[in-house]
Amino acid sequence: MKSISSIFLLTLIILTAVASATVYEPNYVYDGNTNQSLTNVSVIGFIGDNADYTQNRAFWPGTLSTGDNNIIVLQYPTYLISQYGYLVYYYKPGYVPYKVKANWYGEGKTPDQNNYLYKITDSASAQINNFQISKTQTKVNEQIKVTSNILSPRINKDHITFVPEELKDGYYSDKVKATLKVNGNVVETKNLNMFWSTNQNIEFSYTPIKAGNYKIELITEITDSKFTNPQILSKEITLIVLDENQINLTDTTVPVITILSPENGKTYTTQVNQIQYIVAEKNIKECWLSKDNGKTNETAFLCIANILQTTNVNSVEGINSWTIYSKDLAGNIGSTKVVFQLNTSVIPDTTDTTAPIITILSPENGKTYTNSNINFEISTNEVIGSAWVLINNQNITLNKINNTQFSKTITLSNGSYTVSIYAKDLAGNIGSKNISFTLKQKKSTSTSNSGSLANQANQDSLGQANYIKQNTINNQVVYLNDNLVVNTEKLFWGFEFITWINILLIIFIILILILLILFLRNR
Repeated sequence: MKSISSIFLLTLIILTAVASATVYEPNYVYDGNTNQSLTNVSVIGFIGDNADYTQNRAFWPGTLSTGDNNIIVLQYPTYLISQYGYLVYYYKPGYVPYKVKANWYGEGKTPDQNNYLYKITDSASAQINNFQISKTQTKVNEQIKVTSNILSPRINKDHITFVPEELKDGYYSDKVKATLKVNGNVVETKNLNMFWSTNQNIEFSYTPIKAGNYKIELITEITDSKFTNPQILSKEITLIVLDENQINLTDTTVPVITILSPENGKTYTTQVNQIQYIVAEKNIKECWLSKDNGKTNETAFLCIANILQTTNVNSVEGINSWTIYSKDLAGNIGSTKVVFQLNTSVIPDTTDTTAPIITILSPENGKTYTNSNINFEISTNEVIGSAWVLINNQNITLNKINNTQFSKTITLSNGSYTVSIYAKDLAGNIGSKNISFTLKQKKSTSTSNSGSLANQANQDSLGQANYIKQNTINNQVVYLNDNLVVNTEKLFWGFEFITWINILLIIFIILILILLILFLRNR
């Protein structure tokens, strides 16, 4: 009987332990617009093995479902399986998936959780960007290329870093059809499956077989049934096709090119990254860019007549010489050159009376540091000529990273600091900003860095030849003008030892003298 009781008691303990090892969380699912209960909602969960969940594993085997109810009770262990927590997705056809990320653990039953799913009712469309053809004028039987960049219909506003394979095609991507038409006739169709917040480059080919004007049209439409109001978008370009007899081979007029930016003869203080121009020629075949008087020629590119063109190109410090060339169908080549200068150390603008605005990147205001090497780094809203930090009544110059960013690492001792950082722009205006921080580091007997601040002060001072400062660092006295370091602790105890010997010697001599006097009197 005792044996049976023992077995029963042991079984009860095991069952109690198992029962308490699970968290039961009731989850109710509703339509976010109508607040009505949603049934047959699927639930899938994952354990994250790293922060962005690129490494993960299933939380529960397979997919769970609310079935004919709007409630599902999820079970979690009483301990956190991964420090990165869990991702749980609720999804149903026609609705945007609902994602929950949390660290669940505990015992017993948690409070009810309400989850809301919203129908896909947005008026979506696939935007057409950079729609262009390789030539706007060509000849019969000459192939042209039609290119564009298509944007996905929906944006990932939730910044999702991990999407389960089960949800990629049906929920987090949309089917888009891109169609190329020429004079209303379908030439080619491309079917795209586009993940949220992505874009895709597409290319079509077309070869005209007759002379005339052609309407090149690109159309995008969403083919997913999940959208209630999908929009159809289109863009078009006119293509002029000439036969051999229409091309005037006696044409000797070269294309006329006008460069609008950069300006010829101008000095720029910041990088010039584009050239903008207009070509006045109806029969353009191609254009290209040349730098350094023809030493560097760029690949030929699209050039549309009488429309502002923009081409990316990087300037260099000093003199820049850029030339745009254009060739027409008759073979005539026209060109226009622009010469300008890039000088980042520009002459100050005397009309500028506004001080630069300083952003302190390091150190952080109010922070306590444990490393004596403090990095001072700033950025400004305009080009500046110099920057410095005032600390312990010393002006220490910051090193230039670029025209708007300066930094320097300074070795400091323990204590609380309130420092001022200054920046001077090219017109002489000075801006400043204060910051406070604390340095608390463990005491060290090392003296190797004790002169660092002194060296910086001597290098960056305003010509103070005999600058001397006493600073206590780890019980040391530092004379910054000659880097002399004396250990005050050793000095103190050495001084005390010598002093006591002298005092005892004096007392001894005084006692001898007193005894001598007394002896002489007694005689």
